[in-house]
Formats: sequence, structure tokens, C-alpha cells
Amino acid sequence: MKIAHPDFHFVMDISENKFPVLVLEQSGLFYRIVSQMAAQADGIPGPFVISENWEHLEFEKAALVITDLFHLDLNGRKQMTALAKRLSVLANSEHHIQATLALQEHILQWAFELEDDLPYITIHNETLDMGSIIKTVGIKFDDSMKELPDRLNSFIKICAGYLNIRIIIIVGLHSCLEESELNEIYKTAMYEKVSIVDVERCFPDNRLPCEEYYIIDRDNCEIYNDSTDDIL
Repeated sequence: MKIAHPDFHFVMDISENKFPVLVLEQSGLFYRIVSQMAAQADGIPGPFVISENWEHLEFEKAALVITDLFHLDLNGRKQMTALAKRLSVLANSEHHIQATLALQEHILQWAFELEDDLPYITIHNETLDMGSIIKTVGIKFDDSMKELPDRLNSFIKICAGYLNIRIIIIVGLHSCLEESELNEIYKTAMYEKVSIVDVERCFPDNRLPCEEYYIIDRDNCEIYNDSTDDIL
């Protein structure tokens, strides 16, 4: 896969064992690019283009952007919607359908009994929405882990297993994790077949062999793919 932006001369290459790190040393540029990424991930049209084998991929469906690792939400809107759909399918599957029908029957009978004790005639739905029942139960992903590496590993697995996300763009990955923790995150990503793009304000102190750097320095010069030449 590739990620391109009309203001960049370079195109970021993404593969299973190479992880791009985009370093934007200008404060204004850093803010603008991160804002554009986050907006596109929410479905707002923007300048970034993701492609695979020259085929355009919808940014919102292919990528997810994390701008705040301090408040990493494992039960965000997209995750909960995907989980509810998966649970609804399971509830109506061959393995669970008998229990689902029995539950619906019990709930309807319970409703009839409540109505019998009311002083006025009432009516209720004859069929039940399993999605609403599942929502009432409050099933969600376990987010009890406190350490960032554990939460991020779980987040990557959820994105891969429930959202079919291909790319996770993370702001400040190097700033929040040690080298050993970064290696574990990259291993999880490779196992789950998810690509990670890190966006940093400054060049990190610890560069890993599996990373490829794309840098726009304070003078607006581009340096990438280990080149020693600046691209104006």
C-alpha cells in the first residue's frame, strides 16, 4: 500500500514488515497534517490518498487515526458498532438461535404479565430487536488494562478482527513507548496484518530497523528513504 499527499514529493510505502515514521518538524505543518488525517478518518474529504496496486482505497474504511495515546478508547463508536453487528449475527446463528428464541419468548411473556397488572389497556411490540437487547446488556471490550503497551496491543487486535482496518496512524508512538515496547507493538501489527504509521514532531532518539523515515524539516526540506539529499 501507499499513502500520498499533494504537498509531499514522497509517497510513503507500507508493507507488512516496514513501518513508516513521518516526522514533521514545523509546528504548523504538524498540526495541519494531523488534523487532515483525523478528519479523513472520520469521513470528511481530504487530501490524503491511500492506494494498493494502483487501486484507490477509501481513507475512512482503510485507516484509523489515534491522536491521543493518553486516552486510547477501546470502545469507540466504530468498535462498538462492529461488536454489536458481530453479536447480532451470533445471536441468530445455528449455535445460538434456540437460546435467542427462548429469550425473546420469555421477555414477551414478562411484558404480558406486567401489562396484566396495569389499570389501562396497553400494547407492546410483537417482535424484539436483538440489537437493542444486546445494547442493554452492555457487552463491550475489556479496557481494564492500565499500561499503554497492553491497551495498544488490544486496540490493534480489535481493529484487525472487527473493523478490517488496514492502517493505524498513531501520533507520538515513539514519544510514549520504549524501544522494547515498540518492538512488541510492531510484532502484534505484523501478526494481525495491520500496518502502523507513526507521526512525530521530532526525530526520535531510537530508530528501529523495521522503520522507514520520511522527514520534513524546519526549512521545509524533505528527507526520506535514507537519502542524504534534501528535496526542496
